[in-house]
Amino acid sequence: MQPVRRHTLIGYGYLDDTYRDLTLQMWWRQHAGNRYQPKAEPHVTRKLAKVSPGFPNTITYALYYDWEHAKRNIAEWEQQHPTNTPIQLAVAKAYAAHDQEEEAIRSLNKLIGVSPERAPYTALAKIYRDQKKYDLWQETLDELLELPAPGLENATISRDLANHFMDKREWERAKPYADRAAQSYSSWGLMAAAKCYEGLGDLDKAEQLTRANSRRYTNASLRWFEFCARTGHGDYPAAQQHAQQYVNTLRGPPSDSVLAQIATFYTCIGEKQKAYELFKSQSDKRLVGRFKPLTTAALADELGQHDVRDAILAKFTAPIKIQKKTVDGKPVAIVSGYPLRHLATLIRRDLENGDKPFDTTAFEELAALLSDLYYADMAYYVGRHLTAHGDVELGRKYLKQSVAIVQPNSLASVLAGLALREHKIDVIPSRDAPKRTRFKGTIEWKRLPYPKKASKK
Repeated sequence: MQPVRRHTLIGYGYLDDTYRDLTLQMWWRQHAGNRYQPKAEPHVTRKLAKVSPGFPNTITYALYYDWEHAKRNIAEWEQQHPTNTPIQLAVAKAYAAHDQEEEAIRSLNKLIGVSPERAPYTALAKIYRDQKKYDLWQETLDELLELPAPGLENATISRDLANHFMDKREWERAKPYADRAAQSYSSWGLMAAAKCYEGLGDLDKAEQLTRANSRRYTNASLRWFEFCARTGHGDYPAAQQHAQQYVNTLRGPPSDSVLAQIATFYTCIGEKQKAYELFKSQSDKRLVGRFKPLTTAALADELGQHDVRDAILAKFTAPIKIQKKTVDGKPVAIVSGYPLRHLATLIRRDLENGDKPFDTTAFEELAALLSDLYYADMAYYVGRHLTAHGDVELGRKYLKQSVAIVQPNSLASVLAGLALREHKIDVIPSRDAPKRTRFKGTIEWKRLPYPKKASKK
């Protein structure tokens, strides 16, 4: 925590050896020892209080780590140090950490009136967001954007605001923030703006931003091609040439994420056997992640490798449990398991059931709980399966939704766009796509451990 390091230097300046040693001990416990002695901080803070009870760092330590002691003195400290930003900020955070949000908001607003620095605005915005008071959260961050900022801090805030509105598909409200994020010319700023303009239906501007990102940043070299493949819009030959140059110049084994992008690239240019071999080489090692296992199974199915497909689905299968209830008058969904493993279960059952229809009810119940990025992937896998094994019209519907949901980071959406073009179907513009059904309530995810591999003897 920043106050620790700054006040450590002050402690050295006072040449108080005892205080210095205790401060260094606190610093060590915070940065290196928490995993071993998680309850050590109150013990050290009380020693600090005996050595120098009025020292500002002693007070901030108590507020952060020793609430039992701090709660008896917090009102007094707040009055004694009205202009001390670290103490007032620690006061507000202590209130917020112990379910006294209104006191924290009062304290932060008072501090902003005295010293309008970035830290109080950031803390206040976090409280409003945690309370789901998004209008106040936006208003606070708008005020923060008026303050000077080093580096990319304001661009990061602009991106977060843009993402908030884009998640709600409020593209016009997201646009000014996305534009401001793109002005930083950071990779994530350019991609946020590209997503926004795609949502607005301005695919020319979206391609321009994506192309700039791919040409500026090596690790984004494939994003331009992925945009063209996903949307069917843009200079596809030039994007393919740029992507091919990147793939040809790679040295050393790529990371899992880059390998998935390369395999997707090979799939889109028609080298599906090469893509399948890349995916399978990774899936044979481990069945983790949101993308590789089911993509490998889908390619194996397309190439007629049904035994491989069935083996992957069998390893990846794990049903999910969804429990819905009402807590304090509000709906709550408790989900135990992993969505894609559940989807693998549904696909496997459909293959085994033969002529029986795919269980769309079970899929839609799960889909209503998912984020847009997760749903973009899920819709592709269901669409790909249905177009190959039964209900072609329903499969095309899901493929369209995967693309129209506008998730530039979803490689599954890229493959959905490819599948639609293979069926000679135009992609639905995002603004014309119907809103999907979402669960209106709190979602609690209970992750289950992955099955352990049998040890080799």
